[in-house]
Amino acid sequence: MAYISMFARKHTHMKKAILFLFAASVLFSGCKKECGIGYEGSNCKTEVRTKFYGFYTGAVTQNNTAYNGYYEIAASGTDANKFEIGPFVATLQNNDGTFTIASQTVNLSGLAYTATGNGAVTGTQLNMLYNWERNGIVTQGYFTGVK
Repeated sequence: MAYISMFARKHTHMKKAILFLFAASVLFSGCKKECGIGYEGSNCKTEVRTKFYGFYTGAVTQNNTAYNGYYEIAASGTDANKFEIGPFVATLQNNDGTFTIASQTVNLSGLAYTATGNGAVTGTQLNMLYNWERNGIVTQGYFTGVK
């Protein structure tokens, strides 16, 4: 009987050890905290948009005409998933830099236009497709540039 009792105790200790190792492996298996859109870091307080800030110079194509141009990315209010790209307000769709330009009114040279678009900031590159509309006339533009 002493042998069975000793075996049962060892078996119980082994079960506890295995259970502990399993729980520890789940707990420390590289779980990554998921932050909301616009935030990153271990405490989810670092704004993603700040790494996009700056001037991007490159090629603008509009109405089949290409020219050199630039856009500046800067903060837009306190909403961490919004930033300005020139006259547009963009909204991050995820933390990898993909954004949309929801329908909005922008003023250029005193004239109001409706603008929409989308794009991505990847590393030091900005790619953006946008549409301007005024009085039923739509102009499509594309920008690709680097910081």
